Amino acid sequence: MSELRDLIKLIALVTLIGVSGLMISQVVKSVQYYGDLTVDYTANITFSKVLILQEFYTYHVKAYKYKMLYRVWDAPLVFKKEDFPCIVLKGVGSSGKNIVYVKDYYGHVHASNPIAFDLVKRLAERNELGIVCYQYLKSGKYFSIGDYGLSALYEVYPPIQTDGKYDHVNLKLASRHVPYESIKIYIYDPNNSILKIYPHIKEFRLKRIENGWLIEGKSPKGLVEVEFILKHGAIEGFYRNVSNVLDLVEKANFLYYIKRNVSKFFELIFIILILGYPAIVLFVYNRYGREKSFVVPEFLSYVPNPKRKPWVVNMVFTGDAMWGDKNAFFSTLLDLYRRGAIEIEPYEVKGLVRSRKELRIKILDRSKFDANDIYEYQVLRFLERYSENGVLDTKKLRMIAKDKRRSLELAEDLKDLLNWRDSRFSKRFVETKGKTIFYYLTAIFFILIILTLVIDDIKLVILSAILTVQSICCALSPSQLLGRWKKEFYREKLE
Repeated sequence: MSELRDLIKLIALVTLIGVSGLMISQVVKSVQYYGDLTVDYTANITFSKVLILQEFYTYHVKAYKYKMLYRVWDAPLVFKKEDFPCIVLKGVGSSGKNIVYVKDYYGHVHASNPIAFDLVKRLAERNELGIVCYQYLKSGKYFSIGDYGLSALYEVYPPIQTDGKYDHVNLKLASRHVPYESIKIYIYDPNNSILKIYPHIKEFRLKRIENGWLIEGKSPKGLVEVEFILKHGAIEGFYRNVSNVLDLVEKANFLYYIKRNVSKFFELIFIILILGYPAIVLFVYNRYGREKSFVVPEFLSYVPNPKRKPWVVNMVFTGDAMWGDKNAFFSTLLDLYRRGAIEIEPYEVKGLVRSRKELRIKILDRSKFDANDIYEYQVLRFLERYSENGVLDTKKLRMIAKDKRRSLELAEDLKDLLNWRDSRFSKRFVETKGKTIFYYLTAIFFILIILTLVIDDIKLVILSAILTVQSICCALSPSQLLGRWKKEFYREKLE
């Protein structure tokens, strides 16, 4: 019944860890899209002779600490078409009293109110547009908690890779920004020039709509990018000849989507493993831990194995079969006393408010210590090291314990005796294959934590960590629970 009770506790523990961990992972996943500032983003992209882009930002301000709300382009932002790839701003606006500003590719500042010039010139990056809090400029107050809009209209003249048959355009709408809680990108193609679309967004879905396509999704890091394969010459831009445009783009995106799909696949596998971990524990127990059934009377009139050393009984048959405790030491002293190897004399310490009983342990016959018994040898070494004239006095041990330098030595020596472990000896009694499985699983899942950290997938990191913790719990369980007693040692344990 004790083993069954321990198994139920272990299964309940790994179940609790799994369910709690999955709940935490969902919270962490959601937290990626929350913060003091988040964005809802809508874009309308029209492929006519010129690529037209219309953007609508809704900033969700949740803390009084922002004086400027903005978006930054990686590409040159200008007000008229240049002889290099660029984004031509045709109009920008915002609701309310807030001041709209632009700092273009050349570093020139444009603002709807001149009082914002100095602030924008000092703080804004090139190729940036946004809004400045009017109240901040007037009285030093930040944006109030609430929603703020920014809209802009552009003509985009992108770099275009072409092989004379297909054109490739990579439209990076955002690369570094706050979390995008909602993304909607409407793509209109009146001339049927789009052949393929490759969204690069953390979470998205692409679907056909009446006049084109719609990409919906969200991005915790602000990366919003869409690649297009177009018919040759569909839009104006700056062309560069390359070979096999379609093959190059498809290979690059194949790797991108493979990584994305593999991540989702492993996420599903990890969740199945986490929820199924109790079944794994039960399988290992049935395969490597279930014991043969023995009938043992409630009371015995004999000692099951009188030749068994007391420290062996303590280490193997009490608690974890790989560890002994303080009773291994105490029972060994009593056994040595019974065999006439030592003398134990109690005495009273006088002069204390409450008299304390102490012990004097005298080594009587060294030859009666078992020379082949490693634990008895350790006990003998301890008695000799802390005795004077062959007598160990516990009162003097207390004095040693108060000495900073010697107390460390004493603690180290006692640690071995009071927490004795001899796994090689224990394996004479217990087969530990089942527990070893969980050592390997712990190592595997820990390596997965490192790998998922390298690929920067927080969800997989958390799921790997959950599996690691579940495995550690099993690896730390009593050795005989997920192992099996050899021969008929289980009968002896019960007795």
